[in-house]
Amino acid sequence: MCWSATADLVVGTGIAAIGVACVARVRRARDLPIAALPLILGAHQIIESVVWRSDGGAGPATTAWAVIALPLLPVWVPFGVLLAAPRSARRLLMIPALVGLVTAVTLA
Repeated sequence: MCWSATADLVVGTGIAAIGVACVARVRRARDLPIAALPLILGAHQIIESVVWRSDGGAGPATTAWAVIALPLLPVWVPFGVLLAAPRSARRLLMIPALVGLVTAVTLA
């Protein structure tokens, strides 16, 4: 959101609730990383509201926000898609997964 701590908290809670519903509906373990993505994004928004309330800076909330935004998400999304994809598509999806890994290492 980046414009209000209250908005971040409200939206983050809503997104996290959707994430809980998505995880609860998973039928295959391979789909769990993609189903958990809204849960991670909701937590990220909630952490961002804490960063807003503490006026930014270099505290634990800022570190947690940066860890999710920079190294975690670039790896989580492409590898989650890779896991959920049908076997026939996995070889081609290794390219974005490797790009995500290189990006995460660079940003970490």
